[in-house]
Amino acid sequence: MVNTFKKLNAAIALALMCFVFTSAPLNAVTLAQAKEALAIYEARGDFETAAEIRKAIQEAGMTTRELGVVRAEEIRQRIKNRPAYKPIPKKSGFFDEAAYFLGFGKKAAAERRSEQANQCATSAAEYYREKRYEAAVNPSTWQLDGYESAEDYAGAFRSSFYRRCASR
Repeated sequence: MVNTFKKLNAAIALALMCFVFTSAPLNAVTLAQAKEALAIYEARGDFETAAEIRKAIQEAGMTTRELGVVRAEEIRQRIKNRPAYKPIPKKSGFFDEAAYFLGFGKKAAAERRSEQANQCATSAAEYYREKRYEAAVNPSTWQLDGYESAEDYAGAFRSSFYRRCASR
């Protein structure tokens, strides 16, 4: 019995290697051995191995194009099911914390840039509202400058204001 399993395992390994590495179809003897192995593994209750053998038997009967479609779908499923990348947060050391406390270093500079960006966004939004009101009161301002609408006119000023503010 044990000798039979060894022979079947060897036959399955040979069949899989033949198929995977050469992309050649399995011959009838090897396919019959794989089907025998499938029946034995299912009878033993080893359904994982049986599923792998069943998959190899199915792929043996496929054309290269069908096999390519199956492989592409497997890759899509693996990509879909893989966990999202989460960067590992760096632990700051004593000197980083001391520099932050004193107001310099990477962490403090990043915080200042973030605060400045928020202030610039707020100021740009206020500037946008002013320009939009100006364009609504006097439509010739945006029409003579070649803008399509009052929103475009105000948006252009908001963008340039934000760029100038953020570059300081």
